[in-house]
Amino acid sequence: MATQSPTLAGNYALQAHQTPEEEPALMRRTAAVLLAVATTMGGMTACSSSDDSGKPDTTATETVTATPSVSEAEAREACVEAWAQALLDDPDLDSADEPTECEGLPTGDRLDRYMEGLQKRNAINRGQAG
Repeated sequence: MATQSPTLAGNYALQAHQTPEEEPALMRRTAAVLLAVATTMGGMTACSSSDDSGKPDTTATETVTATPSVSEAEAREACVEAWAQALLDDPDLDSADEPTECEGLPTGDRLDRYMEGLQKRNAINRGQAG
């Protein structure tokens, strides 16, 4: 019979004397060890990079905060007035033809400003007609 190393023979003896209740514990322990090894190996590869020059990235950034000359509410009102005037001049405009006074205002509010301009134009037309 061939001789086995003491650790291999010890492992065989351990397996022979395990009870069915000990098997799940051994499986959990093995799974935990494998998970720990996989996590460690995954962490080691995630931190590596091909550009390892040793120099920190020194990108200069500049923060500019400009004080608005008019409030957003005033800018919105100027936009609605511009819509009303543009629609008086050309009644076939649609919401995509936004006046330059509306630049810089939120795009999600565009249709509301257009509709308010239409209402203001209609009010002007009723005032001139009546």
